[in-house]
Amino acid sequence: MRKFSKKIKMLAVAGSLAASVLGGAVATAPAANAAVQGHCNGNATRSWPGGYMVMPATRWDGSVLCWMDYGSTGAGVWALQRDLKKCYGAKIEVDEVFGRDTRTALIAAQTKEGITADGLYGEQSAMHLKHQLVINGEIAGCGSRQ
Repeated sequence: MRKFSKKIKMLAVAGSLAASVLGGAVATAPAANAAVQGHCNGNATRSWPGGYMVMPATRWDGSVLCWMDYGSTGAGVWALQRDLKKCYGAKIEVDEVFGRDTRTALIAAQTKEGITADGLYGEQSAMHLKHQLVINGEIAGCGSRQ
């Protein structure tokens, strides 16, 4: 019984030590993108006289400062995939599913734009990636918010 008690104490100490180390790491880790407001589960039209572009956005408030990553689905992914295909020549399906091919295409586009190439769609991607432009009812190429 004494050996069993000693093992339990050692496991408890090791568990406490691991929890404190991991807890400290989690507590001190900064938010990856504090300005990002929510998941890109929709899209929003940004317009000006005579033209517009459709960008990934949050459905609840239309903010384009949103995030997507591997496994995301929906209208925001559709807009991203369409833009990666049209503006960057990506050979991907526009299927509303952020999978391996979408991530690879996003990394290529991020690299081309000189931003963090991590395969995660966030504030940098929203601001710097190109989106399909429609001017006077015609597809007129691609442009960014910059």
